[in-house]
Amino acid sequence: MIDALKIDPAIADIGSSLADAGCDPVAEHAATGNQDHVQEGTKVPYDPTPPDSGSHYPNPAPFTKHFYAEADRPAVESLVHNLEHGYTVVWYRSGTPSKQITNLQRIAKTFGGEEYNPADKFIAAPWSDADGAGFPAGKNMVITRWTADPNDPSNPSLQKGVRQGCTNVSGAAIKDFMAKYPVASSPEPNGA
Repeated sequence: MIDALKIDPAIADIGSSLADAGCDPVAEHAATGNQDHVQEGTKVPYDPTPPDSGSHYPNPAPFTKHFYAEADRPAVESLVHNLEHGYTVVWYRSGTPSKQITNLQRIAKTFGGEEYNPADKFIAAPWSDADGAGFPAGKNMVITRWTADPNDPSNPSLQKGVRQGCTNVSGAAIKDFMAKYPVASSPEPNGA
């Protein structure tokens, strides 16, 4: 189980401070799509976008890769499956300034390497207009999680999509978000 003590403390020093990140308050809403697998290649219309829950492909994205560029990003529907398994997915706007993308790459590197580790459930991935409209205006990253009651994780009525949009990439904001919404509080926390 990941907790605040297992998140690399150096993450808080990467990018903007919490005060300068321009983050909206965390928003929660009813989650959808628990164990709702769609055929690979099916385009799922998500609401809100970028997604924090929803129908998804049967196979998640690789568990040991923590940063994606537009050229190598898996399908959104695969990344939503990662959310179901307790990942924090930070979506960054296509066209985000390169310095902020570099900060996201540095943050992603704090989450481990080639070996799978349950404490490293973090992915940064780009969101483009081709993926769908609705990226929050003026924000360059949206931190997302799919939460559940750890005492009854498979109960869809207790699941929530959680999100926080930020103007600037902030390791401090990501650290705080991940501490508040740990891996254990997800629909399938033990899934790789």
